[in-house]
Amino acid sequence: MFKLVTLVALAVAAASVNADPARPIINTTGGQIQGATSSCGLFCSYFSFMGIPYAEPPVGELRFRNPVPHRGWSGIKDGSEHRASCPSGSMRGDGYSGDEDCLFLNVYTQQIVGSRPVMENVVIVTINYRLGLLGFFSTGDTHAQGNWGMKDCVEALRWVRNNIAAFGGDPNNVTIFGESAGAAAVHYLVLSHKATGLFHKAIAQSGTTLSPWAFQYNPRELSQRAANILGYPTNDNAELVRRMRYTPKGDFVRLQQGWTDIPIPRGFKPFEFVPTAEPANSPEETFLEERPIDLLSTGRFNKVPFIIGYNDAESLFMIHEHRIDSTVWNEFTRNPDFFVPHYWNIPRNTPAATAVSQAFRNLYWQDRPLGDPIMLEWTKYHTDQQFTYAS
Repeated sequence: MFKLVTLVALAVAAASVNADPARPIINTTGGQIQGATSSCGLFCSYFSFMGIPYAEPPVGELRFRNPVPHRGWSGIKDGSEHRASCPSGSMRGDGYSGDEDCLFLNVYTQQIVGSRPVMENVVIVTINYRLGLLGFFSTGDTHAQGNWGMKDCVEALRWVRNNIAAFGGDPNNVTIFGESAGAAAVHYLVLSHKATGLFHKAIAQSGTTLSPWAFQYNPRELSQRAANILGYPTNDNAELVRRMRYTPKGDFVRLQQGWTDIPIPRGFKPFEFVPTAEPANSPEETFLEERPIDLLSTGRFNKVPFIIGYNDAESLFMIHEHRIDSTVWNEFTRNPDFFVPHYWNIPRNTPAATAVSQAFRNLYWQDRPLGDPIMLEWTKYHTDQQFTYAS
């Protein structure tokens, strides 16, 4: 699943709080929000304003549509607790959680007494946005353009532009940051014309739009597979989308877990529901109309200071399961062509696949037997394939 974790950091301007000093109330374009005070160590505290809605719940007729700015609320909204996260499956593939009424963001601004903050002089904004099938389903045509999750991020950044000054932030000094899939999301925002002017710096850590799991080249084929599994028509995309707008969300989350037909072990399979190129004649505003590589190679992206890097052993969170489940080692021993990245499009059981597989084994662990003794080398191989290569 294309699960994203993205932060927005902003340089602090003048603070704006009132009422009870421990429960400040801020005026936003949607209404008043009351925060809370939390401790972050000795002589350190911060204000948190959580569960602020920035868009209408994407349910019913708003499912598989661009986000609609939130209409606002009356009275004072309690911002002392997190609200629901968007529906997603677990990384282990053994469950899911979340609610579709999830388009909220959280604002954290520090109050320092006798010390300086770790991330000094910033306001932090974290964003919820649609994930997986609910966030990135596309029919490859104008009936369901796709990229809903990325459009949520843009709508949240618009909220930041319009409201962050009230929290002590500077709307003219916005830095977006993401890690892993969140890093790819940051890179997509750098590429998108829709995000122009909404941020001023970017940091992508362990992921880009060129990562092997970050772009869907065949959204139409994927939507047809989903229709077949759900028993919906495959020859009428308008009817397919109409039905899917009212399908229980649990059916979607279960649908996308482990359904890929690429015969390789979990942790090496691509994500299905991720950003894609939208039709240029789409009725709603588009986020991305071309492949990332085409935009990058022609210099058509937002020209902002941009840091790209990766974490050493990033894949360890997936690889540790291989110590518990030895069948992974057995699968690769029986099928050495699994070492060939699927996105290289080299047919299996060919001399080319054999040569590439042998080269990887020689390079990373000198063709020693697979198992726990080469765990570090195995992790480096997987990290290079999934994260380093595209950074």
